[in-house]
Amino acid sequence: MMKVLEKGSDFASEVEIGSGVLWLPYKNILQIVNRAVQDNSTEAFTELDTYAQKCKSDFVNFLNYRGKSPADREILKKSTSDGISLNGQEARQILHPQLINETFLLSDIFEINEFLALDLLATAESLKEEYPGWARGLIAVFLYYEGRLCMIQTISSMVIAIPGRTWSEESCFPRVYEIFKNIMGHVFKTDMMDTLLDLFGKCDTKVQLELLDRNLALGDWRHRFEINRMVTGIQEGIGFIIFALSAQQDLIWKETLRILEYLKTTIKSDEDFKMDKGQSLLISSVLCSITNHLRLGDYDRNFARDLLKYLKDYDSKTPEEGGFQCPELFEMFRLIFHIATHKALSETNLNSLHSGSGLGSNSADIVRDDEDYEFKRDVFAYMRDKIFSNPSLYTFEENVVKKYHQLLTDFLTFMPMKVKEMKGRSDDAAKTAALYQNQGFVRPSSLPQEYESFLECIGMFYIHDEENLSTDFFDPDVRHLSLNKFARGTCIDSPTMFVPNAKFLTGLAKGAPEDIFELMKQNGHNFSFEHFFESIMQYLSSFGTGVQVNVRFNGPNLFTSETFQRVVHDSVKIQMNPAEVEGICAYLDLVRMMCENSVVVSGFFTNQKLPWIRILLETAKIRTIPREIRAKMISTAASMIFEHTSCDIVNNVWEMFYQVRLVGQDNVDLKDELDEHEARMEVYPLTISMLKLLESLVNARFKRMDNDPSADLESGSLDNGAFDAYVSYIRDTVLMRAMYRSYKNMDERWEISAFALEILSKLLDYVPQLMLQLLCGSPFLRSIFATLSECITARESSPDVLPSVDRCSLACLNLVRRAMHRQVYFLHRRELSSIRKESVIVGMQELLMKIVPENGKPENIISILKYIDTLLPADHKQAALDILSLTLADRDDIDAHLYAAVITDTNLVSLLRYMFINSLYEPASEEMKKTILEIIRASVGHSSPNIAMMLLGVDKKIDFQNAGVSGYPRTVLHAILDNAATLPDAFATLLTMIRDCRLWGPLLRYLKTNHFLSNFIKENFSTITMDAQDVGDFLKCVAVELKTTATPGPLAKTIIGEGSFKFQEILNILNLDEDPLEIPDMEFFDQDNVMQAMKACEYFDPKLKIRVIRVDMLENLLKEEISKLEKNTVLKLRHTVHSEATEVVKFAAEFNTSRWKEASKANMFDGWRQCFEVLVLSTETLKLAGVDFVTSILRILLNKVTGTSTPRDYFCRLAAETVLTLSAVMGTFKDQVNSTTLNVILNHICKWIAEEQSARVRTTLYAAVLHVLRMFKSVNDTGNTTIASFSMILEHICKDCCQSKEIRKMQAMYMMGEIIRLTADKGFVGTNYGNTTGIGSMNASINYGGRDEGSGDFHEFSTFNTSSISPVLPVKQSFHVHTDSPMPKKVNATSLRTTSPSASPLNIMSYMFAKGFLGNLVEEILTVDDSDLVKLFSNQPIDVHMKSLYVFEAKVSLLCRFASTGRRAIMFLMDTNVVHKLADMRVLQIQYFQEDNSRAAYPELTSRDLHNITGGSSFHDLSMPTAPTRKDVMDLLFTNILKLLHSMVDAAPKNVLLVEQIWHFFTTHDLPLSNLISRSVIERDEPNVGCSLTLALLAKIAKHLPAVAFSGRTSVMARVYDILKLHAKHPTYSDFRIRTVRQTFQLMHNYSHNTDATRELKSQGNSHRFRPIVNNELAYDLLESNPEEEVTLGVITKIISDIAATIVNWNVSGGGNKTKWDSMTSILEIGLDMVHEHVELFLTDSKYKASSKKFVEDFIPTLDNRLVKYTSDAAKIIEKGEFTAMLLLRIRRLVHAPSKN
Repeated sequence: MMKVLEKGSDFASEVEIGSGVLWLPYKNILQIVNRAVQDNSTEAFTELDTYAQKCKSDFVNFLNYRGKSPADREILKKSTSDGISLNGQEARQILHPQLINETFLLSDIFEINEFLALDLLATAESLKEEYPGWARGLIAVFLYYEGRLCMIQTISSMVIAIPGRTWSEESCFPRVYEIFKNIMGHVFKTDMMDTLLDLFGKCDTKVQLELLDRNLALGDWRHRFEINRMVTGIQEGIGFIIFALSAQQDLIWKETLRILEYLKTTIKSDEDFKMDKGQSLLISSVLCSITNHLRLGDYDRNFARDLLKYLKDYDSKTPEEGGFQCPELFEMFRLIFHIATHKALSETNLNSLHSGSGLGSNSADIVRDDEDYEFKRDVFAYMRDKIFSNPSLYTFEENVVKKYHQLLTDFLTFMPMKVKEMKGRSDDAAKTAALYQNQGFVRPSSLPQEYESFLECIGMFYIHDEENLSTDFFDPDVRHLSLNKFARGTCIDSPTMFVPNAKFLTGLAKGAPEDIFELMKQNGHNFSFEHFFESIMQYLSSFGTGVQVNVRFNGPNLFTSETFQRVVHDSVKIQMNPAEVEGICAYLDLVRMMCENSVVVSGFFTNQKLPWIRILLETAKIRTIPREIRAKMISTAASMIFEHTSCDIVNNVWEMFYQVRLVGQDNVDLKDELDEHEARMEVYPLTISMLKLLESLVNARFKRMDNDPSADLESGSLDNGAFDAYVSYIRDTVLMRAMYRSYKNMDERWEISAFALEILSKLLDYVPQLMLQLLCGSPFLRSIFATLSECITARESSPDVLPSVDRCSLACLNLVRRAMHRQVYFLHRRELSSIRKESVIVGMQELLMKIVPENGKPENIISILKYIDTLLPADHKQAALDILSLTLADRDDIDAHLYAAVITDTNLVSLLRYMFINSLYEPASEEMKKTILEIIRASVGHSSPNIAMMLLGVDKKIDFQNAGVSGYPRTVLHAILDNAATLPDAFATLLTMIRDCRLWGPLLRYLKTNHFLSNFIKENFSTITMDAQDVGDFLKCVAVELKTTATPGPLAKTIIGEGSFKFQEILNILNLDEDPLEIPDMEFFDQDNVMQAMKACEYFDPKLKIRVIRVDMLENLLKEEISKLEKNTVLKLRHTVHSEATEVVKFAAEFNTSRWKEASKANMFDGWRQCFEVLVLSTETLKLAGVDFVTSILRILLNKVTGTSTPRDYFCRLAAETVLTLSAVMGTFKDQVNSTTLNVILNHICKWIAEEQSARVRTTLYAAVLHVLRMFKSVNDTGNTTIASFSMILEHICKDCCQSKEIRKMQAMYMMGEIIRLTADKGFVGTNYGNTTGIGSMNASINYGGRDEGSGDFHEFSTFNTSSISPVLPVKQSFHVHTDSPMPKKVNATSLRTTSPSASPLNIMSYMFAKGFLGNLVEEILTVDDSDLVKLFSNQPIDVHMKSLYVFEAKVSLLCRFASTGRRAIMFLMDTNVVHKLADMRVLQIQYFQEDNSRAAYPELTSRDLHNITGGSSFHDLSMPTAPTRKDVMDLLFTNILKLLHSMVDAAPKNVLLVEQIWHFFTTHDLPLSNLISRSVIERDEPNVGCSLTLALLAKIAKHLPAVAFSGRTSVMARVYDILKLHAKHPTYSDFRIRTVRQTFQLMHNYSHNTDATRELKSQGNSHRFRPIVNNELAYDLLESNPEEEVTLGVITKIISDIAATIVNWNVSGGGNKTKWDSMTSILEIGLDMVHEHVELFLTDSKYKASSKKFVEDFIPTLDNRLVKYTSDAAKIIEKGEFTAMLLLRIRRLVHAPSKN
């Protein structure tokens, strides 16, 4: 691959244009090296070795590429006209002239071959999408430098992996070292250092940037920033390689000399010279090389001799003579040599002493300078000013810091005499300087200051030390004894050395603050706390008097005394010389450093020495004191305030602060200082210190809710307005004017703004005026947006941006974000407040979208969007993303306007897309990724086009393709799918997009085409690594794809096949046990009130679809509650109140966590059930899965539920629905499921029902049980296991029948009916379902335990919309009730039996009766059902009223099942007086209009019987095409009641009492019952269940009716006669008509043989034994002329003859309905019997004797022409026609007998 870099090759043919020769290989090998170092595996090292061999020439040439070639350039010039054959291209390519010009320019800039430059440009062209806003040439420049940087970083990583002295063994890999030596070849052995230093010299950042700028090769600020970073990184990387080599291994003298020679000429001593990090690394390399070679154990005498000679040679040379350009640097190397030599000698002598030998031989090997070391130059001042003053030069690498630490400590330890000598000279110089100063002269510059510089150098070094190495100065170990002695000795030095010693201790205080603190707490030295603060007190108390006044140190009256007040207002300037000012400032810096780095120290001042803080603040008010001291005092006081102290102490601090009154006084206001002095001088130390103080105070008080016992949010002030002046100072004086002031140091401008913004942000919850001004678009808000804009402008203008700029911009973003979070609560509180509302509230979203007139764009939000940049810190991006998310949330209009504003700036659009995509790919924080996806979810549902569609690349055309296909760009969707396994909320976002009506089609097509979901299941899906919420969302996406796939595809096959175990694993890991939280016990707060407050703070989380508590809102409510209490009450109970409030907030947070966790588990299981429900509801997929798949899933689910002790309510509900679905679809495998499996499943479901407390869940399980029962092939399959299962659930079913909601009550009733049917069919009616002890008192009640029903606190989790899953329910799903009400604790009954554990077993009916359930059901007919049914006939019935009809139908169905079990059940029913209660129903007495056909007032009705009325053929097809009328409803009520009466009569046909009750029902409702068999019903000749049931019931009870039953000519009997008359006049032979006639004949026949009537006739002496029901008239067409006339004999004969003729004709035609045939034969037989009896009566009874002759004459033609003609033929063809022939013969004999006589 890399032969293109070798000289002499045919470059045009070997370079593959577009392959990125100078970029991609270097980037790849860096990744391989990093992977090898991290994994430390054989495979990784093998990969590294293989790839390194391919790149060996690159390492050998070491970033030296092939140079320009005139021949190659000529070839490329001709390619614009003649074309060129490029490697990898089949045809010759004609290149564009502009491309060639760019190629030559790039070649000239980097001095590389033209084909390499062309390759860079071609590669850049293909990567334009990844570098938005950059042209091809700019990207090529970026790739060139990035490739070089990757190569340098690769070598750095390999060098660190070399085993050696410095880095730990964990980071050293010998295998990497071997690979490194192999690929570097001779370069590594001979001229490695020369190569590195030559390259180091060429990589000068300034030169490189000037070259690029001169050739227009630098782009926008982002491009400049990146190029500057990489060019600097290359030089620093080379410097680090040199340092690593010197630190890990011993550089030979030649290599060290090469470094020294380079430093000799490059490091300058000019004041303008600024050392960079690379040069600092070279200096550190020399330091490592010298110390390593002169170490005692590895002492290199030759190296020491050569180094000493080198130092002597250059000791006297000036820069002009070839010496070091920076003599101080040379002096530093001399010092290093002497320190190392003294250390080696000292250790040698020590070793000799311990070994017992003399000093001779060992010490003689040490090379020593003949001359003692003398300080010729101030080397420590150089180190202090040029190296340690810039911490970026050495603190970036831990080993560099340790080397300098070792150098300084070794100097103190092994050259103590030189330290003492320096100190002596400095003391003498200080005395001389004091003489000059006393005489008014300036200190001479020739006076030595080495010791002061040494102390300050140490202080400067350790003040930036992050490794806490300064603790060695206080280590009691003997090795550090000299360091400890030196540190403690600084406290007792002469006052002339006070400032250097203070700076030295300040540096040590960074890492060892508590050690310094213990030192300063001691009295008797210059640095004692007592000494310092007492001096200040005495100075203040005696100022202006000329007399020393002995004032007590802690005197509380000093600050209110006249003396002090005069000091404050005295215009005489305090005379302090510069030394005094510097000393006080140095001491204050020392105290501040200790407090900032130790909570122990700051806690000491806050808790024990609060008066000292006041001393500093009061002193800072004196304007005559130098401003430097005052600023230091305020900043020191700020550091003394401990943020984690108690409430009482915080209140004392604030009270002290208010008493000082730094702002708001006359003539001593810091606001005046800012305007009059600091602004004029353009430096702002006092303002910065004051802001630090305010920040410390605010942090200490408002860091937690319980630190604010007196916040009054309604009054609009804090502490009764005491803090308003400070708020105004921060906002108006400091922040809003900051942009208009001038600054000598621009860093102060951003620091001031940052402090002010951070303080105001924290005060938003406590100072409502701030929120009000932010929401009104005040100058305050405008200044924030202006500052944001200035910050981004400052960053764009210079790549070396100040850190304070980023801090300031972040503070602006955080303030806007906090305001947007709090505006909802603020507006809510403002509406409830009684304050006069004069300001107009706009809202942050509208203010962000405010249009700027200059360009017509919303610059505020666009400025914020610019912070969403990969080059900016992560905190800025996160804050800007949060603001964007809050702006777009539920704001469709803003989304559209923002899209319109952004789309006009193509660079911004490209940048946003790139940033969103890159953030999802890069290892950014999870919070940022979640926010990005939240923005997508919030925006995707808005109107098109929107921001989400822009990011998805479908704002113009909705289409999804793989990146690169037909030029399709990479979008956020690709990033989501590529990182779905590790990306939080990835599938929630994908699911949101799928649910969008505009995206779902193309998106699902794209997912199916790429088999994304099926591949994800195979490769990445894991319940261990993925969050429960993500698993649920993924499964819902799977369910959607399954739902929209017609035939089983790869996804379905994966789930059923290799991925099935993963889906089963979901249930195994799902923890369903309930873990309730307990509210903490509280003494002050009432628990009920707390719960109400928490409920008031709830809000709906759209992601998890649950209600959670807004903790910040709850905190504010608690604050308000505390603030309303009287002050003395709060003081007495302060600790209790705040501790309980903290517990409440903590409980709320735990409550939210618990809900989130439970909601995630619910979502996961809901997704699981949706996936499987959709899977099994597809016929094709179900066939593919097979019965074993369905039953196994069902068993696993049931085992999970029954195996969990306390499952959550939501899980039980969802699991029950899934069990129902699986049970329903299992019916498709009815013949394949054996009875054993069914019994096991049924037993598990019943066990679940027995333990389940929720009626809603039980109701669903009842439906599942019914489905399972229907799968039994025969009754014999339902063995003892099934019956035993029923015994577990009987009590629950009984309770649900009486006490549940409508739908659940119906399901329970149908379930009970099925149990009764099965037990009766199986013969288990005597099974022990309960225990009774005999008859008890009436109106008893039964109590039972158990918790209230309900789904708990969880919401209605959304489920996937599948088809109806409960075909046994007689209602549509739209009528389901979604809330549970508490179950009543008592059940009223009309007849109950007391219970006892020792009772005898009875059957199920006895159990229901004894427990009172049966009585309760019957009692509700009048108390509940009747009232609800009456509402059906109101003017505007509603859905709830329709449910009452379904409940009544289910109840009657259950009673029918009950009655069908036998006579004993009828006794129980009659004991409840059920028939009379039915008769007393008011609804049956309602008069309705027969002609009412209006159906608009009724919802759609679903009913079994009503469906049967309309002629439906399928039991499961329950929906009606049209809504019922009032008549339909009334007919339905009577139909159900008639069914029950039928069942009762069938079970007890001879029960006279039952018949009497039924007849009472008929007489009570004579008219509506007669309507069921009215003439219109018969004429329509349509199937009518009510008519059939009425006639059949009357026929059954006709024999046992009272004798006077029909004596009153009831309407029912009249309708019966009408049926026969109508049929005789207009005969039809439909099934319905034939069945009706048969039932009417049966009724008349039975009625004629009524028992009571026959008995009465017998008692009267009548010869006939039946009641006459027809007269002797032979006419059959009297219906219209005399409708009230009885039925004539002619009607009967007409019907018989017609039926006989029909039978004959039907037989000839060959076939028909067997039922219809039987009905016609019955009509023939019953009719002939009635004719025979009545003819005999008419001829023999004395009552008819006068008309008998006339009757015979008239009847003979009828007999011969009608009856005999057809009946005789019919008797021959019907089965058992002998009886018919015999009856006909008897009739003929009766008629013809008189004539014969």
